[in-house]
Parts: sequence; C-alpha cells; structure tokens
Amino acid sequence: MSTTSLASNSAFMARYMALEQPRDKIMVTYVYIHPGNDNLAHFSGKTKVIDFVPKQASEVPFFDFALVTGDSLVEVFIRPVQLYADPFRGGDNKLVL
Repeated sequence: MSTTSLASNSAFMARYMALEQPRDKIMVTYVYIHPGNDNLAHFSGKTKVIDFVPKQASEVPFFDFALVTGDSLVEVFIRPVQLYADPFRGGDNKLVL
C-alpha cells in the first residue's frame, strides 16, 4: 500500500486567503456533528453563500442536504442555533452551529 505525505503550504494558503471577496457575498459555514460509518461522532462543515450579514442565528437560513450512510440516503436539515464571526475567513463571514 502506498502512502501520500501531506504538507502544509502556508505561502499558497496566504495567497488564497488574500483573494478579494465581493462585499455583497457572505460565506456562512455550518458546523455540525454526525455519526460516521464507525458510529463515532464526526465534525463536518458545509458552506453557503448569502447576500446579507446576519446579526443572529435566527436570520441564517436552514441548510438541507442528502447524506449517504451505508446503503441508505438520509435527508439532513441543519437549523442554526448559534452565530460566531469566522476566525478563519475573517471579514463579515460567519460560523454557525
């Protein structure tokens, strides 16, 4: 079995993070916990682009998507309950739990 070595490239990441983001587009990252195929809790995130800066979690839209678990398909609805400034993307971008 071959292995792949992963290394961080901070110069590349800095260039990516410095890209200008349109002022009327806000990235909202939904962070949630779900069970994996190993029945352990896994953190995941999904990002949606919205056209306003939310001030509270109730202003952020629900996020829905299909999740494949084993041989079944499950529809997931994420309802935001807490809103935070995104420390990774900065600007007006948000994290929601």
